[in-house]
Parts: sequence; structure tokens; C-alpha cells
Amino acid sequence: MTQIGLNVPPGFVITTDACLEYLNSSDKKLPERLMEEVRRHIRQVEKASGKRFGDANNPLLVSVRSGSALSMPGMMDTILNLGLNRETLKGLIRRSGNKRFGYDAYRRFIQLFGKVALGVPDEKFDEHFEEVKQRAGVKADIGLSAEDLLDISERFLQVVHETLGMPFPEDAYEQLEIAIKAVFNSWMGKRAIDYRREFRITPEMANGTAVNVVTMVFGNMGNDCATGVGFTRDPGTGESKRDTLTADTVTGLAFMFSYAPQSAALLPLVIDEADHGRYGPLMSLAQLMTQSVGGQMSRGMQWSVVCAEDADRSSDDASAADTVLGAQVARMFFAACPAWPTGKRPADFTVPLKSTVPALLLSGELDPVTPPRYGERVLAGLGNGRHQVLRGQGHNVSGIGCMPKLLGQFFETADAKALDMRCLDTLTYVPPFTSFNGWEP
Repeated sequence: MTQIGLNVPPGFVITTDACLEYLNSSDKKLPERLMEEVRRHIRQVEKASGKRFGDANNPLLVSVRSGSALSMPGMMDTILNLGLNRETLKGLIRRSGNKRFGYDAYRRFIQLFGKVALGVPDEKFDEHFEEVKQRAGVKADIGLSAEDLLDISERFLQVVHETLGMPFPEDAYEQLEIAIKAVFNSWMGKRAIDYRREFRITPEMANGTAVNVVTMVFGNMGNDCATGVGFTRDPGTGESKRDTLTADTVTGLAFMFSYAPQSAALLPLVIDEADHGRYGPLMSLAQLMTQSVGGQMSRGMQWSVVCAEDADRSSDDASAADTVLGAQVARMFFAACPAWPTGKRPADFTVPLKSTVPALLLSGELDPVTPPRYGERVLAGLGNGRHQVLRGQGHNVSGIGCMPKLLGQFFETADAKALDMRCLDTLTYVPPFTSFNGWEP
């Protein structure tokens, strides 16, 4: 990926030879001079990233992952956010400007490192985590404040000390050495051994695991961050597929991906690529869309609703001529209706709802399906309602930012107008991809 110009975080690989030498040693020590090589490569990563490992001002954090010759998903160990301690945490918070993110990363690291590398049972951490959630009155992790996560971090450090009789390691290189050993050891863990036996993976096919030490990137810093997995072949069969790109494919893709700004941001780039004769990215997204919605029960439910409520009220009128997709989407939606069994629409179906029941209406500012103006029309009949528009968001907004916490408060108080929505002010617009590295103005 680096060679084709993708913006891959800098890192390095410790070979399977080092793993086998470690596993075959009687004293379970890393090969001689290995940590010297690791330090040398860390300095190269520091140069490439502009950060310093163990530095309190601009800390370099790394992930430590396994990597065998054959994929063994989830069977070996991974440690994230390595390099965090009380001092580097301050630098992470200062650099990110996000105290909650910093404490969240810290408590995740302590628990993951404590479990994977130090052998502390998960249950000991979970007990304290649930206790803080109950005290804070939240059910979802997203509802915890920065102060709650700081409390959890301190409790987790105490758990390690009480369980092992020694403090959590603060030195970044000590953490890294322990983590490398833990990943090597996971090659002989029960999960990995059972997996190799089940799928008949012999030592000739894969023997030992490499260790990948890579600069951390974060999927939880905000709504413009995410993590995922990409495939260059069919993940089920490994085959390279060929297919036909049709107008319906492009229409369906543009429609489905426009629901969320995070996916809509990809459309300009992949459509431009196709316009230049490079159809692979567009086809890949089309395959992803087909796999994610094909054969789902929700398709039948959707047809039952739209065929009963909307099909006979839709027409290819002139107003669709000025839209990007024209009437093509409506035709696509209603294509199954002549054959699909439907119920009857109530006589008062189109009469606006009027009620004094507490109501919280949510809209995404950029929702192409149910735009905010629809919410305003509904709000007119709700005397005890409130309409909140989430800046820069699309169709599904209930899980965005602090919205889960606000929904929990609404369910508990039934008072939408009293909710403090200022935590939504941090929501931003998602820039479009101008290259496969993202937004490059």
C-alpha cells in the first residue's frame, strides 16, 4: 500500500524468525539485540511521524499486532495505544484538544495491556467500569464524561497493582518489549492452536507470527474518524470478480451512499475515477452495497410500507427533471409493488399529526431523504415537541456524537425542551475525498 502511494501510517515488522527463536528458547527471552533493532526502527518511525516515543509533549503511540503467513482473524493478540502513561497522556490531551478522547484511550490501553500482556482477568476491570457507569447514571459507554473516564483509568491502574503486586509499567520501551512477547506467545495460545487445527494450517503453510508495530491512528476522535477493513479480492473466496456496471447500479449507489455524509464523501472521487475509465472503485462500492442490503428481511418490510403508502401517489412529474437522479430512484423503489402484497392505507393517513405527548424530532442537516423541513412541518402539530437539526449529518443521527446520551436523558425525563444540546456543537462537516488518501485541498 505504501508503494502505490496510499497514506499508510509508518511502522515496521518483526519477523517470524524472531518469534520462533523466542518460542524455542528455554528462558523465554527475546533474541539478542532485537530490542536494539526495535529502538532503531522506532527512531525511523519518529522521524516519519514527527512524534517521539515516550515524549510528554508530542507522544508517539503505536499498535502492536500479529501477522502470520495465513490470515487468522481474531485468534492472536493485539495491543493499541501503546506508549501511554501519566506523562504522555498529558501530551495526547494537549495535542488533540480533547480531554475525553485522551482518558478514553488511556483506560482502553490499561485494560487491553493488562489483560493481554500482564494476564489480569477482564472481570476485574469490568467490575469497576460498570460501577462508574451506574454512579454516572448512564447505560452506554458514550455517556461517560472525561472525569468518569479518568476515574476508571485510576481504578484500572489500581487493579493491576493489586493483582500483580507491582505498578503498571510506565516506561514506553518496557511496555513495547512486554507487548512483543505477548504477541509472540499468542501464536501458541489455545485460540490460535485450535484455529490452525480446524483449518489444517500446517507449519509449512504458516509457522510463527510476525509483530507489526505501527503508528496509531484513531477511529474514535470524532465523527470524521472511523476504522474499517478493505479487501482487494472477494473476502469469502479470494477471487477477483468482474461485473457489469449499469445505470441502475450507479443510481442505487448514489442514492444509498448519500444517506450519510461519511459515505457520500466517497462519491465524487469514485465517480470521477469511473469517468476516466477506472471503474474498480465504483464497482467495489456497488458490491459492498449489494452485500449489505441484499436478502435482508428489511427489504420486504420496506416494500410493504412504500407499496401501501406511496406507490399510487408517486408520478414521474416534471419536478424530478432538475434533480441529480431524476425519477430513477422512485422507479427503483416501486418496481416490486405490482407483485408485492400490501395492506390498505387508513383514510386519515395524510392528515397531519397533532398531539401534546412529549416528542423529540431529530434531523440531519444534509439528509436527502427526510430533510429538516419535514421535521418542521411535523413539529407544528406537536405542542410539547422539540426539533433538533444535527449540523453536517445525514439520515441516521441517533448514534451520532453525544446523541445517545441525550436520548437517554429524554427517555428518563420526557422533557425534550429541557435537554442541553450544546454537546452537539462539536459536530462538523465531512470533507469529500479528493484522492484515496482523503481530503487533500
